[in-house]
Amino acid sequence: MARHLAVLPFLAVLSVSALPADASCLRPEGGWGVPGSEPGEFQLPEALVQDPSGRWLVADELNGRVNVFDHQGNFVSQIGSRGTAPGQLYYPCGIALGPDNLVYVSENQTHRVSVFDLAGKFVRTIGTPGCGPGQLLYPVGVSIDAAGHLYVADHSNCRIDEFLLDGTFVASLAQGVTRGPYGVRVGPDGNLWVSEYDGNRVLKITPAGELLAAWFGSGHPNGQFLSPENVTFDPDGNIYVFDTGNRRVQVFDPAMNFMCEFGTPGSGPHQFYVPTDGAFDASGRLFITDYGNNRIRIWGQTRIAALRLPAQRLPAEQLTAGRSTDEELAFSLGAVGPSPGGGPVRIPFALAQPAAIQIDVFDLLGRKVATPARGTWPAGVQVVEWDGMARDGGTAPAGVYLVRYAFPGGQDQRRVMRVR
Repeated sequence: MARHLAVLPFLAVLSVSALPADASCLRPEGGWGVPGSEPGEFQLPEALVQDPSGRWLVADELNGRVNVFDHQGNFVSQIGSRGTAPGQLYYPCGIALGPDNLVYVSENQTHRVSVFDLAGKFVRTIGTPGCGPGQLLYPVGVSIDAAGHLYVADHSNCRIDEFLLDGTFVASLAQGVTRGPYGVRVGPDGNLWVSEYDGNRVLKITPAGELLAAWFGSGHPNGQFLSPENVTFDPDGNIYVFDTGNRRVQVFDPAMNFMCEFGTPGSGPHQFYVPTDGAFDASGRLFITDYGNNRIRIWGQTRIAALRLPAQRLPAEQLTAGRSTDEELAFSLGAVGPSPGGGPVRIPFALAQPAAIQIDVFDLLGRKVATPARGTWPAGVQVVEWDGMARDGGTAPAGVYLVRYAFPGGQDQRRVMRVR
């Protein structure tokens, strides 16, 4: 994916001082899933949705299919198969169910949305590869509103594309505002919530594309984000942010005041390795795709902590102009790639002034694979390469890796996929 290194302003910051370390509001209640390519197994489950009968439909990225389970997690069937032909799926990353009871699946590597009925019959595709109106470039999340409008997080075009459900293109939204969007979700109020994996921000925009608010904070403290991938909402309108880089889910009230968080890095029952998406069932349980652990985790609500930390918002007149922070100006990241790819991985970044940085590559088990860069770098746009070699001298196997940047004032990361 090619993307410029322009820096957009941050618009709001969450205040998180004096937060107890154990502020948690949900408890784990089980789940299902094992890695593999056999029926019902996962290779990187990315997103999920529940159909009217209570079945769970899970976008299984590397297996190129949608796995269908009953409400207890028993495998029922699959939709699609790996490939690029019509009716096949190639890197499915997002999934939504329309009011027409059709399933809309975004395909990151074929730059389209494929549509199926609930029995798995292929219906049509939406979008073509490219940068023009109605075209898509590495789409990820999808969401559908009550009026039957499909919204697609068009990652590398840095916009949200709107279509009618028959595939008619309507408009491109938030161009020049959003950067590297991964998730888009229609909120209870009808506005769109956009998660920026590359920008470490959550944006709220109207269906017409007007920016209402933005929340940011690149880091680990509660209320800050590291590569957020999507959001969902509980029946009370609280917002759950899938903070993938921090391996947790953060909970905010409808005004985006921080309430609590749950999950820690790892593979245990209380842990995640890249939580990417989630949805509530009728009983109030949250079902989460644990991408790196190849499983679905279920969390049951016990309480929402009374603790609320206020979001500091810019005045309305400053929302359009925005203003940059020193940290935002000091360091800017580009798109790591090619992804997927089998050769060297380009890792671009820009520095406003000379600074000490370190770039490490980790596998999804958290093991350090390589350190492509370490030391003091001059100001300006820089590009380093990871040659695909591991620290032990061998070639890193095919799979998904996390490229993690440590720089003065914080850290950030990008995800890259190696293929043979």
